[in-house]
Amino acid sequence: MRTILWFVKFLMYFFKVRKQEKYYTDKLKEGTLTQEDTVHIDACVQSWAQDMLVWAGAEWEVTGLENIPENRAVLFTPNHQGNFDIPLLLSQLPRVCAMVAKKEMKKVPCVSGWMSLFDCVFLDRENARAAIASMTQVENILKSGRSVVIFPEGTRSKGEVQGEFKLGSMRPAIRNGIPIVPVAIEGTYKLMEANGGFIKPAKVKVRVLPPIETENMSKEESQKLAELVSFQIQEARNVLKNEQ
Repeated sequence: MRTILWFVKFLMYFFKVRKQEKYYTDKLKEGTLTQEDTVHIDACVQSWAQDMLVWAGAEWEVTGLENIPENRAVLFTPNHQGNFDIPLLLSQLPRVCAMVAKKEMKKVPCVSGWMSLFDCVFLDRENARAAIASMTQVENILKSGRSVVIFPEGTRSKGEVQGEFKLGSMRPAIRNGIPIVPVAIEGTYKLMEANGGFIKPAKVKVRVLPPIETENMSKEESQKLAELVSFQIQEARNVLKNEQ
């Protein structure tokens, strides 16, 4: 019943804000979005994302927000356990960040429109040329001063076992001296993936780790960066699990 109600509320919300989406996406195409528009868009996205967690019965705890550098764009590199990672990060980070999402999300009605409004990049992992173009988009967003969230595993782990972190996901930050901020997520898979696709209440923990500076990083250091980020996140997850 919770799963059905969640999807009903999900669809009703986007129906409710359909006119707003069209208004803002039209302005985006015209190049007339204002700073005031952006503030309102971010507020709508954060409100909706938090509602998604509440509807699912999630309880969450977020620590380490003080580790996020002020007035600088960063590349957030969280582990990826489940679908609820996205609303969790959208609602709990200080401001809405651009996100790198799989290309299939671009075909989802309503959702894709709002994603375009906060500069999401749609990644085609099966097309090397398109993937390179997407990473160039990420670089441009970072250089513009907006932070980006990318999942270095590339896909959901759907459980406890953390997947391999891919160095390519971090190259936009390395090439431009942008700090990388690892984020440890523990428990989101329990909301859906652990239940055969059904939504059930669960406790979730997030810890934002200290930034890793990439400016003046040696080639040897940069080559080991994905391993370092993965290790730090795994260690933080172990701590979070022991705290439960």
